[in-house]
Amino acid sequence: VRNRILYFILFFALILMGASGVVKELAIAAHDRIVMNLGLASISFFGLMASVFVGISLVYNELERRTIYTIVSKPVHRYQFLLGKFFGLLLTIYVIVAIMALFFFTVFNYQARTTDDKLIEILTVQTATGAEYVDNPALAKAGFLLKSAGLSFAESIGNLFGFEGGAVSHSLLIAVVMIGLELMIITAFAVMFSSFSTPTLSAVFTVMIFLAGRLNEDILRFADRLVQEAMKAQQVIAMADLTLAVKIKAYIAYLMALAVPNLDSLNVTSQVIHADTVTVWRYSVLYAILYTAAILSMAILIFSRRNFK
Repeated sequence: VRNRILYFILFFALILMGASGVVKELAIAAHDRIVMNLGLASISFFGLMASVFVGISLVYNELERRTIYTIVSKPVHRYQFLLGKFFGLLLTIYVIVAIMALFFFTVFNYQARTTDDKLIEILTVQTATGAEYVDNPALAKAGFLLKSAGLSFAESIGNLFGFEGGAVSHSLLIAVVMIGLELMIITAFAVMFSSFSTPTLSAVFTVMIFLAGRLNEDILRFADRLVQEAMKAQQVIAMADLTLAVKIKAYIAYLMALAVPNLDSLNVTSQVIHADTVTVWRYSVLYAILYTAAILSMAILIFSRRNFK
């Protein structure tokens, strides 16, 4: 709560999503897709920033300030200390994500309610001679916009808890949940790196893990393409017949794809934007939980063997 970087991150996220209305007006078509893309990208990016900038210093600050000696002298195991840091940060990040999602849903519902056609309908009345403006268009417009903002906010609260309403579909909520699973894995990495490295290196490592995780499918495709081209060039029909150098390159690529988290399988933003339905890998949630547990186990193992002297 006292960490000001969280408030700066949240502030810029809300400003960016609020500016989506301006960006929408600059586009020729597909306005809703632009707003969705910008909103989900903001939640993912600023959630990542919160995870990195706070997570990298969680354990390191305790070591630098020597407060770790007071903590470990109590009947508190090191794994409890590390898990407490992880779940505390994860809860904080999820609160930030929930606030950003609520604001994003409100903006999305508000823009759906205040289209040009609906605004013209409010500002005009039908008379015997045709359509005419109301007596006080400025007051009518202000009242309409204020009412739309209130209704959009109320609908967004329901959307956040899984209820249909307004322009927000279940697909958008699923995309936000999948972003939360991504951030859970990244937070585990941030805590692990913080347990044995400096904040600068921890930040670099965590960001690189995130980028590698998003490119996981591309790494696999690179390995497959490498094998196929080598088999074609060397005129063989099996990977075992390739030269040792090619096999080493392919195995390294496959190993990297298995080692880094497959965040691409958790990213459904493109499906939400370009399709009406979202297809989520049924084991994605289990995969994220198990991978996070593995990283936390590594962090506990490293931290339990660390000498504080």
